Amino acid sequence: MHHQQLKWVTCPISHYEKTYQFMKQYTDERHTGTQDIILLLEHHPVITIGPTTLHEHIKEDRQIPIFKTNRGGKATYHGPGQLIIYPLLDLKRLGIKPSILVHLLEETMIACCRVFNVEAVSNPAARGVYIKGKKIGSVGLRISKGCSYHGASFNIDMDLQPFKNIVTCGMDNLEVTQLSEFKSCHISTIKTIYHDIFMQKLNHYSCTSLTSNKISLETFSSLNTLRLSHGS
Repeated sequence: MHHQQLKWVTCPISHYEKTYQFMKQYTDERHTGTQDIILLLEHHPVITIGPTTLHEHIKEDRQIPIFKTNRGGKATYHGPGQLIIYPLLDLKRLGIKPSILVHLLEETMIACCRVFNVEAVSNPAARGVYIKGKKIGSVGLRISKGCSYHGASFNIDMDLQPFKNIVTCGMDNLEVTQLSEFKSCHISTIKTIYHDIFMQKLNHYSCTSLTSNKISLETFSSLNTLRLSHGS
């Protein structure tokens, strides 16, 4: 079996537009030897909308910028205290289908909740992770030439008020929740738990034996000509 190292890059709080540009360019410029990476980060406040988002799903709020993106899904909100997971993976090389990656992202969020004795579930009819009908995690991917970008958002300890400015995921009357409403937790702890569980699950499905290498944004930038700038 082929062995491969997967780099997990921990980033400071980041502007969505800069992160999106990095992910898209990294994916567009990939070749057979390009390193697979997973970005772990938080975003400055932003509302992102997928291609199928309806105009009436967005309420006017000049305090929060709106960014059109090419991921799957409709409208959602990102902000501090929400864990963002962006897997930039060559799925063909790993031997997994996009549907499996969606499953892994959801199941890892569910397993993280279980660590805190909180019961969460997925819903194949409305992708994401839910606690008692309230959404705690979302998944929206883009696949280009067999490679993934965008990913998942996991509400940990954040201000949920901005979700009232949108029809979340295009679902009327959908309420949102976060892990801190059930258990005291810190996003840095969740990052570690998410990493450990996801690696175990990914290795179960992958045709490649994967090891993990956690690095900082600064270390990653020193190794790559294409840099992810988080800004201020």
